[in-house]
Amino acid sequence: MKSFTIVIVLVLMLAVLGALGFGLWQMAHDGEDRRKKSNKMMQLRVYLQGAILALLALMAAFTAMGD
Repeated sequence: MKSFTIVIVLVLMLAVLGALGFGLWQMAHDGEDRRKKSNKMMQLRVYLQGAILALLALMAAFTAMGD
């Protein structure tokens, strides 16, 4: 179970990196449509970071219960 959650956290971290990169790329270009996409990608990044933090908190709680 622990290795499974570590893999999920790593995948989510890569998704955060992708959302950040795409959002910054969209922000660097002009156009109202690109600004909207950039804003959505940054919102997605925040949600993904929240999911990572929740998983890490769960991992810490389960590890503490196991000791």
